[in-house]
Amino acid sequence: MTQVTVLTGRDRRRKWGLDDRHRILTMAFAPGAVIADIARQFDIASSMIYKWRRQALTTQKVIGFAPAVITEDLYPSGGGHLLGFGDLGEDPGIVT
Repeated sequence: MTQVTVLTGRDRRRKWGLDDRHRILTMAFAPGAVIADIARQFDIASSMIYKWRRQALTTQKVIGFAPAVITEDLYPSGGGHLLGFGDLGEDPGIVT
């Protein structure tokens, strides 16, 4: 037998809280999960799951500085010249 949920009143759409959305997204994007099956389980459109994922990804983007990592000594023994460019007599980073 099919179950029908009747929503009455001014708001006829269900409102999903952030915890509910997070739980559904975690289930939907787990390895081996099928989005359509998860959507059917919670009686929502699969496009809603993708919309929630898109919203979650855009709100998590943080604009800022990236850490700098120095991997080798560019100025060995205080020479003041970049490695491999000491004989040129000019700074290779400046184009004239």
